[in-house]
Amino acid sequence: MNVTDPRAEFERKVLSQGQIDAFAQRLSEQDRAILRLRMEQHTEQEIADAVGFKTASAVHKRIAKIAAAYEDFVTKEYQKFLD
Repeated sequence: MNVTDPRAEFERKVLSQGQIDAFAQRLSEQDRAILRLRMEQHTEQEIADAVGFKTASAVHKRIAKIAAAYEDFVTKEYQKFLD
């Protein structure tokens, strides 16, 4: 029996570059810069210096908020997929 995993199918669709881009467009320019720098393997202190934050801790907290927003975005997209 061939059983399709709806979560796997969803991830293929939602986690496409287009969907990631759609999420990024919801972010501020500063948050997009933080994500880009982090994806380029910059340290949190390097990111803080680049975007004007005083501490690496502030960047860490901002990344956590962005991650939570992404989780919400994925959850909503998954629900749309199931509907």
